[in-house]
Amino acid sequence: MTMTADTHIRWMIRRDYEEVLYVDARCYEDPLTYTELIRTLRNNSVISVVLEDDNEIRGYCIYELSAGAIKIIRFGVEPKHRRCGVATALLQRLKDKLSNQRRNTIAVIVSGQAIQAQLCLARCGFVAEPQPFDLIRFTYTI
Repeated sequence: MTMTADTHIRWMIRRDYEEVLYVDARCYEDPLTYTELIRTLRNNSVISVVLEDDNEIRGYCIYELSAGAIKIIRFGVEPKHRRCGVATALLQRLKDKLSNQRRNTIAVIVSGQAIQAQLCLARCGFVAEPQPFDLIRFTYTI
């Protein structure tokens, strides 16, 4: 993806929900419903951002802030824009929020079947740790 002046990461707003749900449905076998998205976003410790280019959502990230870590709840990139820097830009945005004094870890659990997600996270410096039920926990620590 060529970053243009129109490419930016911003907070998700209500008008983005439909497009985010569309991207989510193309990324997961169990896509979020509108109700699940709203329920997740109502949590005060949850933040959501989108990467927008040419007025289209290319990817999104929903994450939760805790005392010492950032936990990625849901993360998706429009399939036709994968391997173009969208995920890397979103993950870098989270890495920029880390500090030794407060949060020093980003964690995400992915399916053992999500090979593209695993490769992306590994390229971005995340370390894999197998979990039960064919899941893998990826962490990035400063």
